[in-house]
Amino acid sequence: MDSSKENSRQPALSPVARKILQAGHHNPFVYLGRHVSQQNGLQKTVIRTILPHAINASLVEPRLAFERLGDNVIFELTSTDTTIPEHYIIEWIDSDGITYQHFDAYSFQEQIAQTELALFIKGKLLNAGDILGAHATTIDHIDGVLFATWAPNAERVSVVGPFNHWDNRCHAMRTLGASGIWEIFIPGLTKRDQYQFEIRNHHNGKAQLKTDPYAQQFTPDSDKNAVVTSRNEYQWQDQHWIASRTIHDWQHKPLSIYEVDLGSWKHGHDSASLNYQALAKQLVTYVRDLGFTHVQLFSESLVQPGCGFFAPDGHLGTPDDFRYFIDYCHQQRIGIILSWHIDHIPTSRNTLHRYDGEPLYEQSGHPNTFDYSKNGVRSFLISSALFWLNDFHIDGLKLRTSTAMIYQNEQQNNDALSLLREINNLAYQHHPGVLMLAEEKTVWPMVTTPTALGGLGFSMKWNIGWYHDTLRYLAHDTTLRPDHHETLTFSQNYAFSENFMLPFSAQHDVPLLHQMPGNRPQRFANLRLLYSYMFTHPGKKLFFMGNELASNLEWHPEEKLPWELSDDTLHNGLSHMVSKLNALYRSIPALHYYDFDDQGFEWIERHDSSQSLIIFQRNAEDCSVIVVLNFSATTRNTYRIGIAESRDYREVFNSDSLDFGGEDQLNLNRIPADDIPWMKQPFSLLITLPSLSAVIIKPL
Repeated sequence: MDSSKENSRQPALSPVARKILQAGHHNPFVYLGRHVSQQNGLQKTVIRTILPHAINASLVEPRLAFERLGDNVIFELTSTDTTIPEHYIIEWIDSDGITYQHFDAYSFQEQIAQTELALFIKGKLLNAGDILGAHATTIDHIDGVLFATWAPNAERVSVVGPFNHWDNRCHAMRTLGASGIWEIFIPGLTKRDQYQFEIRNHHNGKAQLKTDPYAQQFTPDSDKNAVVTSRNEYQWQDQHWIASRTIHDWQHKPLSIYEVDLGSWKHGHDSASLNYQALAKQLVTYVRDLGFTHVQLFSESLVQPGCGFFAPDGHLGTPDDFRYFIDYCHQQRIGIILSWHIDHIPTSRNTLHRYDGEPLYEQSGHPNTFDYSKNGVRSFLISSALFWLNDFHIDGLKLRTSTAMIYQNEQQNNDALSLLREINNLAYQHHPGVLMLAEEKTVWPMVTTPTALGGLGFSMKWNIGWYHDTLRYLAHDTTLRPDHHETLTFSQNYAFSENFMLPFSAQHDVPLLHQMPGNRPQRFANLRLLYSYMFTHPGKKLFFMGNELASNLEWHPEEKLPWELSDDTLHNGLSHMVSKLNALYRSIPALHYYDFDDQGFEWIERHDSSQSLIIFQRNAEDCSVIVVLNFSATTRNTYRIGIAESRDYREVFNSDSLDFGGEDQLNLNRIPADDIPWMKQPFSLLITLPSLSAVIIKPL
């Protein structure tokens, strides 16, 4: 409603009243609500309220009538009655004769403690999501909702929604001094009420509707309307998982992640996305059958339609539905990692962009980047990270860093770096055993080094270099690969400089299958070889949904995976092979125990570029395996491999298996050791090495 039209009809009103009617006052509590004074030895009470749709109004107890001030929407009551309670009920009747009653929002004192405001100002408020936003609560035995938001450049902030006909005059908030925080408690509202904030800038007077940055739920049919939530009272059943996570030696254990976009993984019979309840059963069963240890929830950005920095995707269910999904995963021993991106800020007009009419969350002149120097922004981001770990029992966060985040004006951004270190330290301190993953695309060093030693303190870093080098090598025709052999082996020059994760994340352009050269069977053979290389190379693993099917389509969030591919022998065989690789990775310590330590890897043959072959050994304390990778199109029926001890071997994996869609050129029998020195080793053995294949052998 255009409240400025009221001004022309109010010549007798005080300047404060005029400004309130114009929805431009920073603290309407100085005028509205109950005000008590002493006059001639008597207590005088004045109560003022704004009722845009009322014909008349009165107090319920004691029964005292309000008077309308002229022909505007302000009603005033003056009385010497000393029985008026602190929190009084106003009754009013609209033009249709319908009667309404409510407690007056302007009868309540400030609710946010000064200690919390001080921590927010310093950027040290770790639970800002419990303070700001909208929370159903009880104050002085009266139920309602406490609203709060940070808007230091605002002249006025109002809570608007269906409950007040989106009228910016009804529930204008009070400002809490230098903190820049605004608050109001509105009695009678409950969880599931919808709302937004209308914020008027103090420089230009322009007002705009804004979605609550701290909202914990959104309406499923809107990316703007936030929904009031109650305190988290979900009854978790994952106590055993959380306790074991605290002492879990993840560095020496298998960690294989299935990255999934919940909305597009699978659709129901009505072609709609599965909800959290259905996903809990179907996705967990699928992931366990494939052998993955964790699910990573993929998201380009948290702030997208239906979700935010404190809210899961409302299209798939309520926050408690999401908690059920995570709880069920934990009970089935599947961990959950959340993609939590703070390297950029959404520029949608109804989100964080120019939240109070000026650059607030974003850097001035850089609207896509958070201003990590502002304490209010730091409290927001730190609280968001801890909120997911605490309220939703998330097992880890994957952060994406970028040049824009870490560097500013060609200089390192110390504010961003200190924030990353602080978030990591607080996550480990408050939630022992969680994982903090870095999708790090710069050349910044010591990403996984502890902060006490000058590092950023992440648990793991995506090995983007390995990903690009390996795909670039495999994209070459087999006849050209000898000239690019060093591209394939280069990753071992730095493989243990960080705690690396090998990522096959979302393909936004060309699917992996289409990046492989050759005819159709050769493309699948190359892809089987690629996956085998990933699972045998040092580092933890990450697989984007659909890679196990060799999806032949570019991924789109609106479209489900092409599940019909599983009816094809080659596609289904690849999925079966991924399950087998995960089983080997989890059951053979040599393939995971020293993922971050060079004693877990040694070359047997690195330089056979002419045959496009590499051979290496993976080691653990009491076991080892030899991995042979043939990137050529030539089958070698009697290929000799050097070994350190005179022991017989057996084949435990062959990517050319018929079960995987290959030609079934296997090493079925015991592989005896020969007293023939080879490859600088004292002994050797002979194996059949199919073209475009991976063979893993293990000593008996």
